[in-house]
This record gives sequence, C-alpha cells and structure tokens, in this order.
Amino acid sequence: MRRRLTLAFVVVAAPAVVAPPIVGAQTSPFLPDLLYRQLVNEISGDRAFEQVRHLSHFHRTAGSRDFFAAAEYIRGAAQAAGLEDVKLVRQAWNGQAWSCRSGTAWLLEPEEVKLADYGEVAVSIADRSRTTHAAADLVNVGPGEEPRDYEGRDVKGRIVLASGALASVMREAVWKRGALGILSSLTNRPEALDAPDQVAWAQIPAEAKEVPNVKDGTQGTFAVMLSPRRARWLEKQLAAAGRPLKVKVDIEADFAEKPEQAYVEAWIRGTEVHDQQIVLTAHIQEEMTSANDDGSGCASMLEIGRALARLIKDGTLAPPRRDIRFWWVNEIASEEQLFRENPKEPRQMLLAINQDMVAARQSWGGRVQYASRLPWSSSGWCGTATRRS
Repeated sequence: MRRRLTLAFVVVAAPAVVAPPIVGAQTSPFLPDLLYRQLVNEISGDRAFEQVRHLSHFHRTAGSRDFFAAAEYIRGAAQAAGLEDVKLVRQAWNGQAWSCRSGTAWLLEPEEVKLADYGEVAVSIADRSRTTHAAADLVNVGPGEEPRDYEGRDVKGRIVLASGALASVMREAVWKRGALGILSSLTNRPEALDAPDQVAWAQIPAEAKEVPNVKDGTQGTFAVMLSPRRARWLEKQLAAAGRPLKVKVDIEADFAEKPEQAYVEAWIRGTEVHDQQIVLTAHIQEEMTSANDDGSGCASMLEIGRALARLIKDGTLAPPRRDIRFWWVNEIASEEQLFRENPKEPRQMLLAINQDMVAARQSWGGRVQYASRLPWSSSGWCGTATRRS
C-alpha cells in the first residue's frame, strides 16, 4: 500500500508544485530521486490502515447517523493531519436517509437459534427495512421473484425465505400477497457457494411504484439477510419439519424527516495559482465492513494530505503553486449538489483524482486498474503524464 500511496502522491505533487528537471535513473519520471525517496520515507501504509480501521466502526449508509459520524471522524482526522480550512458541509439531498439501531432474527422452533444480528453483522438488516416486531410462520418460496414461486403456497401474514432480488420478492410476496417480510439469502457473487458465509449488502424498495393492484407509495416492510450456508441450513430444517416453522424478527430503524448528505473539505493552499485546483476525491458512504470501497480511498487521501502538509511544514517540500483541494463525499451526489449550487465552481478546477477502491490486491478477482487519457483534441500535460506513468 505504501507504493500505491506514493504513486498517488506523485500525481498530486507533480502538477501542483513545479515541473522537475530531467534527470537520469529516476524511480519516477516526474520527480527527482531525492524527493521521491523523501516521499516514500514519509508516507505510511500503517497510518492509512489505521484510518480504514476507524472507519470500519461505522455502517455508512448514505445520510445515516453513522454516515455523519464517519464524516465527523474524517473532519477531525484532516484537521489533525495539518490540512487547512477543514470543514464538514451539510447538503440538501433527495435520497432516503435511513438508519438502523438494532435488528435480530430468531428461529423459535424446534429450538431457538439466532439467525442474524445487526450488532454482529450490520448488513444483516437490509437498507430501508422498517421498524418491525413480528413472530410468524416461515415459508420457503425459492427465488420468490415470479408468480410460479407462490403456486400452492399461502404467504399472507407469514415471512418468506427467498433467494431472489429483494425488489422482486417485496413485490410478489409482500405487496401482492400480503407477506410480512423477507428472510433473504440473496448473494452478490456469481455463484452462492463462491462465498457461502458472506452476507450480502442489499436494500429493499422504500415504497411501491407501478405495482399492479398496489397503491403507489405503499411502504416496504423488511428484509433480513442470511448467508447462503445459513439459508441452506434453514431450508433443510423446513424440509425436515414438513411444515412452516416459527421465526421472530425485531428491527428498530428510522428515516430522517429531512434527508441530508454531506462532504468534508480541506485544502493545501497554493502560493500563486488559485483557479487551477488539483482536487482529490473519495466517497464516505458504504457498508460497515467495506474497507476497500471506499475506506481505502478515504484513508489514502488522509495520508496523502498528512504527508504533504508535514513535508511542506518542515521545508522538505516547497509549497505548491496551485491549490490542492480534498473532498470526502457522498458518492456522486455531493459533487452534483455542490455544482448545482455553485455552477462556476468547476471552472476553478484543473484536475480531479478520484481515490476509489485503491487497496484491492490486483491479482485477486481479475481486477485491473485503467488509466485513460484525454482525446487528442484536448491534448495537454495530463495526457502526457498518463502516457509516461
């Protein structure tokens, strides 16, 4: 991770400071060897990892209490890093700011077994699930996405066990047939057994829209997420019993009356040029255990900012000519809202570098990082830097 942070650091520092002289035998084509080594010696992958560890305490669904707690943590960390003009900016948002306080699901018979607990695995409660306190029969409906999955099965007033997409199961089981809610074994993997103990992060639709014979605006209820292995065990219990089994679901959750989002902003002010900002971005919102997406980007930016500020303060690195601007955001929506409110803002920006999922081991899962250049009609230093990197 130290090398990746250094490469990102070089891309930020090169245009922001000065064009280096051409020298031989450089480790980087952009910086003299001495400066490159000074950067390597200052940047700490351990510090970045520690930031990721702190962020993993928060289930950072967009606009939630934990999202704002994570944003406040980043604000404090940016200040501690020595960055300038640090602030947390609340923004209007047309999304659904949902927060969960607690949630459990239990199998009550033939013996009591805990199936899921939000306090243990936050993604166990699907986003947008509503407060629920229910004990009811559990019925296995297979995928639960099509009418044929319900042939010969009465699900009204019951909870369904399903593996299909939550929006489809909510439509067919809850809104059209009166089920109370869902125990879901939905997986984000191509094959469920690729990760049999992984609990998927998912969300239910907040309300019905254009569902036949269902009033638009009818609220969604809940979904409790199970790993494929746990769901398979539950299917076997149902098959052995030959009848529905009782389960109990308790969820405490709420939606903010006035949804908001936020971004954290910080600066390293340039000495000369103030209308060609170098902007670094990373997004705050994700589920609690999402260290790579995008805890890694948030941490990378904090460490880049800290190292730059430290080297500038002690005189190792000259202050940048251009402003360097740091944004930790609600992905995409924060920038869109900022530009709607300040349409001239993009004209002050020369380059944006988005730090998203920068800690993945490239050899796992066929991951590839791409560097895209500008079209030849928009040639400039950025395209040259991309081709040489």
